[in-house]
Amino acid sequence: MSSLVTLLEARNLAKLYANQRSTAFLTNDEWDVLINAAGSEFYDLLVAAMGHEFFEKPATLATTSGSAIVALPADFYELITVFANWGAQQREELNDLGHLGDSADFQNWNQWAYLSPKAWRIRGALLEFFPTPSAVTTLEIRYIPPWPKLVGDAATFDAVNGWHKLVAARAAEEALGLQAMPSQFASGICERERERIEAMAADRATANAPTIRDVKFRGRNYWDNRWRLPPPP
Repeated sequence: MSSLVTLLEARNLAKLYANQRSTAFLTNDEWDVLINAAGSEFYDLLVAAMGHEFFEKPATLATTSGSAIVALPADFYELITVFANWGAQQREELNDLGHLGDSADFQNWNQWAYLSPKAWRIRGALLEFFPTPSAVTTLEIRYIPPWPKLVGDAATFDAVNGWHKLVAARAAEEALGLQAMPSQFASGICERERERIEAMAADRATANAPTIRDVKFRGRNYWDNRWRLPPPP
């Protein structure tokens, strides 16, 4: 369940863990830097614990005829799925090149059509396709955005399952370290909260046992990781 916490609340909790409620060896802006750094550090841990479904966003993109690349959304962090929409009842899931083999195989095929061999890979902030698209095709992607940088006291982040305690404890731990002061208390909270969230991820994995994914092409007689593509017809 969603539980929004403001930057002000996270900062006050970090100060409490550092026992700095009445003294100030860091400015609020410096505390905010530490809180954002802690959020970024542990973001993947929370994604693993909650599952990508909790964070994912949809986006609609399109290929350009003669161009192998498509720009990803500005807030892109991790790609989950890519679908090509060719028309009614013609929605095709595209696979990551890493699952399928050598990019040269797809370039040699040199055909961009519904259910023809094709794959994608991430290249920086771009999505690169093999073979190069020869037509405008609508793409639907689902992706995970990055940790949202918090600016201003009223800025919020989702502290589902009390995750803000880990963020605040890490900020307190580093703040105390900057002053060469004892940080055992904050470190203890940080370690305990990290173990708790990691246990959530482990429980989730137990409930959803890993399975072998069939990446075989759903059309013609296709291939798997053990074989190269057949020669073009």
